[in-house]
Amino acid sequence: MDGKVITVKTLNILLAGCLLAITAGCDGQKAKPAISEKVVLQQQNAQLKKQIDTYKTENAELQKRLSTLTVTGKADTKDIYDLKKVELTKYTNFYDHDKDGKKEKLIAYLKPTDSQGDIIKAAGEVNIQLWDLNQNDSAALLMQWNIPADKLGEKWFSAILGTNYRFAFDITDKVKDFSKPLTVKATFKDRLSGKTFFSQKVIEPKAD
Repeated sequence: MDGKVITVKTLNILLAGCLLAITAGCDGQKAKPAISEKVVLQQQNAQLKKQIDTYKTENAELQKRLSTLTVTGKADTKDIYDLKKVELTKYTNFYDHDKDGKKEKLIAYLKPTDSQGDIIKAAGEVNIQLWDLNQNDSAALLMQWNIPADKLGEKWFSAILGTNYRFAFDITDKVKDFSKPLTVKATFKDRLSGKTFFSQKVIEPKAD
């Protein structure tokens, strides 16, 4: 009986040991994937960080080149376009769009061209001014409008009258008398070369 009891105890101990070994083995197998996944994530994170650093370097270089083109104008821009003139066209005038007998709109047409006389959709900033040069200096400037470079592309216009930038301004409350000449002045600052172009047009009164 004692031998049998000892054998049973021994078996119990052996069984317990096996269970512990199996449990430990299972836990170890579960832990390994967690460690591997962590390593993979670390590697992926390192790769992404490296790519971001590369993109930052490339972007900084591009910004440097753009700054050189825009600010210094030292680079040769003729391969892109050769802007030579920006002028107000003959169609720049006052218009009565609602046909009520009152001119409520100033529409300015601005045409950029290259050395060959071809029209270019040049990027830049525009300032349009309306003057009454018969007034004294303090009252001569009637109205003015600024069009930033990021909004200029929206003003590109193509129709029977031609292809150019088209700007429509409300002058209802400012201009009442169209019986005398009024002058429109335009300033165009080219975004690529940094050059500034000027143009003006006198709008003569018309008999109704």
